[in-house]
Amino acid sequence: MENIKLDPNTIYSQDFTICANGYGCQEVDAFLDQVIEDYEEYDEKVQELGEALHRFQMKSAQLQEQARALQAKNQQLREEAKA
Repeated sequence: MENIKLDPNTIYSQDFTICANGYGCQEVDAFLDQVIEDYEEYDEKVQELGEALHRFQMKSAQLQEQARALQAKNQQLREEAKA
């Protein structure tokens, strides 16, 4: 997220030069282009993090299943050793 140029305060406090016809169109367009770029960056990061979370959840489920299998095997071996 180091490429994010704007934060909520920056967007909120942004002032534009007022021209005879209103705000400067080029200035507003340039600012909105930055906002769009940042939102695209956020979207990419959110998608990457979602995919990473899914991978970690899958790996966690696999490791939990392996742990259960090892605990069952350990219990079986203990019972066999008692006999």
